Amino acid sequence: MTGDLLHHDGSRTYLTHDERQAFLTAAAQFPHEVRSCCHVLTYTGCRLAEALALTADRVDLVASRLTFETLKKRQRGVYRTVPVPPAVVTM
Repeated sequence: MTGDLLHHDGSRTYLTHDERQAFLTAAAQFPHEVRSCCHVLTYTGCRLAEALALTADRVDLVASRLTFETLKKRQRGVYRTVPVPPAVVTM
């Protein structure tokens, strides 16, 4: 079932609000590139490889959205657009 908070083995699939805040606080200690990547991961839920493959032409500054080529579908050319806070887009 999609949206489950637990894997079949009982482990959690998502971070709590406090865990996300702790992650972003820790990320603040790193250079801008790392910090930006951590914010993208936190606010979009994308995979690390999807975040690393993000290019400038897939950043919509006006609509505050990021478009990723999804890896989950296991085929090229499948995209998904995710709204993010304006501060994440301008990072």
